[in-house]
Amino acid sequence: MEEDYETKMIQKYQNDVQKQELKIISNNQLLDLSFVDKLSVNSLTVFSCYNIVFKELPLKVTSLQLNKCKLESITGLEQMIWLKSLNLFENLLSSIDPVKFLVNLNELNLGNNFIADLSPLQPLKHLTILEAFSNNISSLAPLQKLNLLTNINMYSNSISDISPLRNLKNLKFLYLGFNQISDVNILQFLPLTELDLNENQIVNIEPFKFLKLHFLTVSRNYITDLSHLDVFADQTLQMHQQQVPSQRQILIANRTKTIYQNEDRKIKMKSFSLKNESTKRIVKTFIDQMKEKEIHTYKMFVNAIHEETPWQ
Repeated sequence: MEEDYETKMIQKYQNDVQKQELKIISNNQLLDLSFVDKLSVNSLTVFSCYNIVFKELPLKVTSLQLNKCKLESITGLEQMIWLKSLNLFENLLSSIDPVKFLVNLNELNLGNNFIADLSPLQPLKHLTILEAFSNNISSLAPLQKLNLLTNINMYSNSISDISPLRNLKNLKFLYLGFNQISDVNILQFLPLTELDLNENQIVNIEPFKFLKLHFLTVSRNYITDLSHLDVFADQTLQMHQQQVPSQRQILIANRTKTIYQNEDRKIKMKSFSLKNESTKRIVKTFIDQMKEKEIHTYKMFVNAIHEETPWQ
């Protein structure tokens, strides 16, 4: 019976096998993937399954996607040591212990699960991209020696301390919105080009003056001084899937009482946006300063703008 099952499965997916990429859609309670071990596929994607039985592993694939499979456990994956890409987005995982054996992983997506402990990632020295947004993560300590990381997305977790990232000298893209971060001093030591710290508890952004950012979001923080924002390279910036050639665009949206306190006139931005600001008064001198700084576009949303502000 087992041989008949495997034969039928191989015949069913013969066309995909020729492409070296296999995609399976299953609404069954149990999905037996044992037949895949006899296929010459590099990439396996499984959609819409309720559970998976990994039988006679290891599977001979280098890329595995198990999105939205309602997995509560990934026991059985530990033998797949040649995996380079693993996507476990939107499952029911609270533990990822088997991942520690996948030492060849380059890309890992753990987004939208119930994971609190990242310690199984410590042996993954080849990891370059980590997506772990929408989890219960509070500590980044397990990442501190993963020196090849270039992209980290920890959006919507419970992170307050980012000091473990200090020595990640290859980190270019960092997304830490919707956390509890207040101290960003260590960021000045990183080669970041994109930084998202939306919805945190940041007051001081002086460390940003050492960065060569192309994109920055610090929406809904407590920033009181914007004089350190003259840190952006004149390069193409992609915002909301639109190319803005040779312009600098910064999204600033802070719950502050004072927008600008400095006489520094070095800021030269061509697009400037303030959103959801609880500011009670934007004084006339600030608007005049913006004009002198070649800020060509001003946008205010849901703000209490003082009636004397010369807004167009």
